[in-house]
Amino acid sequence: MSKLTMQVIGHLGNDAVLKEVSGQKLLEFSVAHSEKFTNREGVKTEKTTWVKCAWWTDRINIAQYLKKGGLVEVSGQPRATAYLNQQNTPAASLEMNVFSLTLLGGNPQNSAPQPQPTQAQQEQQIPSQPKEVDLDLPF
Repeated sequence: MSKLTMQVIGHLGNDAVLKEVSGQKLLEFSVAHSEKFTNREGVKTEKTTWVKCAWWTDRINIAQYLKKGGLVEVSGQPRATAYLNQQNTPAASLEMNVFSLTLLGGNPQNSAPQPQPTQAQQEQQIPSQPKEVDLDLPF
């Protein structure tokens, strides 16, 4: 048995878009993960990696909380796609078929407070995932 998963914590790049494909509900959104570091030349640099996310779910009520700028944690199966861009040069995109989503915070780009779901709403809307056990092994 093999398994390939990816976990990303980042800000939503757009509001989630709800689609229906062959009778199934699909939420599409993008997540930006940013890293700040100092490169070899000593210049402070920020690198952002975008992940296009697709979440096949019946729990579509959560879409109202998936707004641009919101902080989320998503886990799922990653996929990299190579293509030729508009300038006809090779490019790639990182995509994820989401199986778990956690809301971590509101929209930092909007000063108006947004309603946050209660813990009961989150548990009802987000499928439960097996808990990982930290064994704290000495090796």
